[in-house]
Amino acid sequence: MDSLLPGRLLFVNILLFEKTIAELRPLLAGARVAKIHQPTADTLVLRLWTGRENLRLLISVGSLARIHLTEKTYPNPYTPPRFCQLLRARLRRIDAITRVDGDRIAILDVTGPDGSLRLYIELFGSPGNLLLVDGDGIIIDALVRKKSDRNGRCLQPGERYHLPEPPGRVPARSFPEALGALESVSGRALWLRLDDYYYPLQFQAGQLGDRGELQRVVARERKRLTKRLANIAREGEDKESFAERRRLGELLLANLHLVRKGMDSVRVIDYSDDPPVEVEIALDPRLNPQENAQALFKRYKKEKRGIDHVRRRREETEQQLAWLEQVQLALDEAVLPEDLREIAEELRQAGLYRPTRHEPATRRRLSGVPTLRRTVSPGGHPILWGRNNRANDYLTTRVAAAHDYWFHARGVPGCHLLLKRDSPQVEVADDDLRHAARIAAGYSRAKGDGKVEVICCLAADVYKVKGAHPGQVHLRRFETLTVQPLRLEVEAEGES
Repeated sequence: MDSLLPGRLLFVNILLFEKTIAELRPLLAGARVAKIHQPTADTLVLRLWTGRENLRLLISVGSLARIHLTEKTYPNPYTPPRFCQLLRARLRRIDAITRVDGDRIAILDVTGPDGSLRLYIELFGSPGNLLLVDGDGIIIDALVRKKSDRNGRCLQPGERYHLPEPPGRVPARSFPEALGALESVSGRALWLRLDDYYYPLQFQAGQLGDRGELQRVVARERKRLTKRLANIAREGEDKESFAERRRLGELLLANLHLVRKGMDSVRVIDYSDDPPVEVEIALDPRLNPQENAQALFKRYKKEKRGIDHVRRRREETEQQLAWLEQVQLALDEAVLPEDLREIAEELRQAGLYRPTRHEPATRRRLSGVPTLRRTVSPGGHPILWGRNNRANDYLTTRVAAAHDYWFHARGVPGCHLLLKRDSPQVEVADDDLRHAARIAAGYSRAKGDGKVEVICCLAADVYKVKGAHPGQVHLRRFETLTVQPLRLEVEAEGES
């Protein structure tokens, strides 16, 4: 698709804009407006019913300005923005779509409960604009209200709408190669190409999904846990003297005949050292010899429990940090809003993320099974791997058979990867195992390294413990392969 769309944005080319409007004209005439969504600040999606089929008309006036039919599902805010609410109330049917000659302005003639209106779609400027105008030419409202635009127009409710001055030249009649390639493309094939080109661009630009918000959640929690780990380390250092309490208690018991009540210390010989050394033991003068020894043992047991607690907290915190590192990798690898939705739900279930828009649980629920990446090894064995923790968990706990081979980059966040085989009797060549290991390394945090150590074991040796986060597993036994990471240019994705 990139070869068809070189240079600047596609709809800077007015010839293709004219072609698109011409193709939309017969499709939209008389279409009923079923619903209007505003997934981003500068993008609208109109769901239409023509009497024969459902259509989705996408209008974007931002940095990726365009108008075309789409088959993509855009994530929408639960509460529609102001301009979206206005259009929902005022638009019922599209009567016609036209354009202004020589400029990138489309006009939707629409009918609503208050009669005929016009929606002007200005695909120029930074950003462009959408303006709803009544039958007398008065602006009802604008997507972007402006007291004065670069043409000197006041784009505010209650003002009369004026078309901008015609451009001094016809905008960008270049890109002959791109136009030549697209001249033969029309209808659904054209919309699909535009979808495939622009949808990832909007996502990468941060216009779709909550990547920025999720990044902040993960960064905040990582900072908190890192600070907690440092505090645990200091606490552990304070308690490292607990073994000395036991030693002193045993020495005191062996030398009780030297102790009298009222003494604040006693000097004894420790014969366990070579050569023997003299040790001074602090005493509580209020206690008798036996009570002083018991106090030392009591303190020893308390500090030992503290050390065990510190160890457990350290392990739990390290596991939590490892899980967050895996979430961060999934965020970095996300290529579509659906990827972010799965990550957001994982963070929400962990109690770390509360969406700013309050959606009902039925809307948050993830349907179906996670999507897995797929390829085939040189020897013809299927290879599958996950895109995020949810997919990794599903792959390892639901898809894997005991005799499949399981891979994961060692010591770094990465995907769970399976090399499938039909039975335990099927032999897998070393080249196939190394190929799978290379892919596991390529979809890990170490993908940029020259050599990566990758764990390889049977899926039967991989297990989860109760309460573990998605994607967190333990291994009974494994071997390692050192390989060069491999990223595949084409990934076949689909449900398992």
